[in-house]
Amino acid sequence: MIEKSERPNAAGRMVLREWHRLPQRFPGIETVEFVVMPNHVHGIVRITPKAQVGLSDVVGAFKSRTTVAYAGGVQRDQWPRFDRRLWQRSYFDRVLRDEDELLRAERYIRMNPARWWYDPLNPRTGRPQGPPRQESP
Repeated sequence: MIEKSERPNAAGRMVLREWHRLPQRFPGIETVEFVVMPNHVHGIVRITPKAQVGLSDVVGAFKSRTTVAYAGGVQRDQWPRFDRRLWQRSYFDRVLRDEDELLRAERYIRMNPARWWYDPLNPRTGRPQGPPRQESP
């Protein structure tokens, strides 16, 4: 979902749009931080006392809407096909109990794209040791 320039491609932009639409669909929730990575996403949802839904409802709707939209992109725009599921079955959640935890989580999410180079699942690097050293001209 990320192009070579490390900017979201059309599929990544669709995922971003769906993320930002969540508060309209679910009054009482706020989308705090979000990043689309090539093989996953990170996001923070604040569920206020006014919300009539739980996190599983929000995540389920997000996965459903993005899967339907992605399938449309496969048919209409020749996006890469996916096998059975676009998203993994479950998700990782964590309650952020105070402002310090929230700030750390926000920073982690904002910094995640810079760490992609070190990710062993990055198909372009295929190695966890980091970027190559710059050669002198």
